[in-house]
Amino acid sequence: MRWMATLLMVCALATGCESDKDNGGGGKLVGTKWRLQAWSASSLDPTRFNITAEFGDAQISGTAAVNLYGGPYTASDGNFSVGDLYITQMAGSEAAMRAEAIYMDLLGQARHYEVTGTTLTLRNASHQTTLVFRSTGQKIPEF
Repeated sequence: MRWMATLLMVCALATGCESDKDNGGGGKLVGTKWRLQAWSASSLDPTRFNITAEFGDAQISGTAAVNLYGGPYTASDGNFSVGDLYITQMAGSEAAMRAEAIYMDLLGQARHYEVTGTTLTLRNASHQTTLVFRSTGQKIPEF
């Protein structure tokens, strides 16, 4: 039994060990890329638009239907929030601009997250699902 405890301790200290519990910063989201599949706010189908999220160590970035966005985020122990996000100022179709406004509003409301397989779910403060993403299967390159 002592060897098992030692093995678990070594695994916990090793950088290559996986854990179900995220540990501050970006947690399980670091290095992942996602595409929006569903949202709670509109009958407008979000899959008609290029809405993505890429998670770095403490930065989120992506495309919000028309414009690029980015800024700080935190994800730890199931809690999630974004800080002040920048967004470029290009114009698009009325539908795309409406989709972008909906997405940015829902992203700003996100307070909880869950990763299950290839799905990322963001929920608001009331734990209601607001945004559902599917993994693109790509990893963000590290520099």
